[in-house]
Amino acid sequence: ALVVSQNSNDNTSRSVLKVSQGNADAQGVIGLLVDMDTVDTSANNARAFKIDSEQKVGVVAEIDATEITTGTGMHIKTDKLTTGTALLIDGGDSALTGTVLAVTQDSSSTEARNVMSITQDNVDASKAKALYINMDTVSGTDSRTIHIDSEQTQGQVLDIDSGITSGTILDITAEANLTGKVINVTADSATTGTLFYSSLDALTTGKGIHLETSSVGFDTDGRLMKLSSTGNNTNVKATLTDLEMTGASNLGTVLNITQSSTGGSASRTIKVTSSQTDAKVLELNSAITSGTVMDLTNTGVMTGKFIDVTANSATTG
Repeated sequence: ALVVSQNSNDNTSRSVLKVSQGNADAQGVIGLLVDMDTVDTSANNARAFKIDSEQKVGVVAEIDATEITTGTGMHIKTDKLTTGTALLIDGGDSALTGTVLAVTQDSSSTEARNVMSITQDNVDASKAKALYINMDTVSGTDSRTIHIDSEQTQGQVLDIDSGITSGTILDITAEANLTGKVINVTADSATTGTLFYSSLDALTTGKGIHLETSSVGFDTDGRLMKLSSTGNNTNVKATLTDLEMTGASNLGTVLNITQSSTGGSASRTIKVTSSQTDAKVLELNSAITSGTVMDLTNTGVMTGKFIDVTANSATTG
């Protein structure tokens, strides 16, 4: 119905078509309205607004809303959306170092705000995902599904605030034949800080940490938990593992070890391997008065030895 064309090779700044509303008091005016009444569900090629640009540089569509304060720069409303997509950005297959979506902000205000916010409002949307990321890269040690680069020196880099009760707050599943690490934390500059801290002040029958394996190939080199300190210096005087129940009236057990093996001469409930040549391998320091410092009980029919001490190299000791 309306065709506006221009064929000038003048490279000065100009507008081929300009719509201007000059009155500042025209509060209900719309600068340009496109009313598209096509309702046929088979009309996949229909467009209410289309820009066909041959540009290789510059900006194809620019919205200058630098004066807006409490309003909205762009509003896309799709109330009847079912299986469609409200906003689709197709970055193509030629990307090198480019970015499909970049969201930036440069305000110096110290007020609490979100640079980007994703909200799923309906409380009954039981299968909805607020954010879904699908990463199909299968190789490349430098690839990342999520990469956070933070220059913070305090505060929190990642904060999860959940009202979950019987579910799981964070679920990490490694489905492949894993020879690497599920979680790798590097804090080589830590001195007086804490790598992992958990507060469970209302705990009753629950567990602070639960590690479990049902592997039938759990070999001699396997470890369900390994704590290691490799510092080789006389300044290393720390305690590798500290287990405490500090309540004076508690009736709990600090360490409970269960070994259910009923056969195999190589099995051990506790094994201590020490290279010490002086000091003490095992030290018990107790304030007990009327109880027992050490209680050893064997309930089986014994044909072996209750306590076996071998010190064949002892001389004056």
